[in-house]
Amino acid sequence: MTKTEVQIILQNLPDQFSVDELIEQLIIVNRIENGRQQYKAGQTLTSAEVRQRMLKRQQL
Repeated sequence: MTKTEVQIILQNLPDQFSVDELIEQLIIVNRIENGRQQYKAGQTLTSAEVRQRMLKRQQL
């Protein structure tokens, strides 16, 4: 995450906000960026693979 991204997050928050709200926004942006990097690296699952994993977890 860059300083610019953090500044954008801060600009989009209201004048009064809690630390929890800031942390929540930082986590969301971080997760989105991680997902984009995984997509670019080809580290994604098909719908069928997700279904198969969910079925395995339900059986445990």
